Amino acid sequence: MTCSFNIGTGYTCLTCQADYYLNTGVCNKCQPPCVNCTALATCQSCISTYFVSGVTCLACSGGCKTCTSITNCSACIDTFYLVSTHCQACGSNCITCLNSTSCTVCATNYSLLLGSCIVCPQPCLTCSSPSICTGCQSAYYLSSTATCYSCLTNCTSCANPYICNKCKDGLYFNGIYILLCRNFLCFLWLLLSGV
Repeated sequence: MTCSFNIGTGYTCLTCQADYYLNTGVCNKCQPPCVNCTALATCQSCISTYFVSGVTCLACSGGCKTCTSITNCSACIDTFYLVSTHCQACGSNCITCLNSTSCTVCATNYSLLLGSCIVCPQPCLTCSSPSICTGCQSAYYLSSTATCYSCLTNCTSCANPYICNKCKDGLYFNGIYILLCRNFLCFLWLLLSGV
């Protein structure tokens, strides 16, 4: 933005930064979805998923990220793939794909196997294959064999089968057992331990 100062009239803008247009010496913001404009209703470029039609921004067709017209798409948003000049939906549980039968990235709780998204075994939260867990759901821990095993009863977070990192409300782990909080000493232990 370039401005000049006149003692009688104050500051006057001569040029504006991107996303703004000059109107009688004042920089005004372009209105979304317009990114660059020469006046309030005169767009030169638009945000993603829109294209310039005349002097306004119009939405691209469904699933389209970049287009030059409603019927001419050049890139698609996640969960869609490009076929000629339009976008089509990827297969079920697929985030990115090459076509309807070849997925490249799967949704959480799914693993990529030969271009398809296969559900991770329970209680896996994430997996690298249908038999190898990389993360576990709450109240489970990941073993060295890439399998999820249950924490101690009433434990919501653990690193192994013997140590509870976090217990259900009203309980605490004393290093050996998970105990019910019933008195002031338990309350004091919880405060001192930071649980």
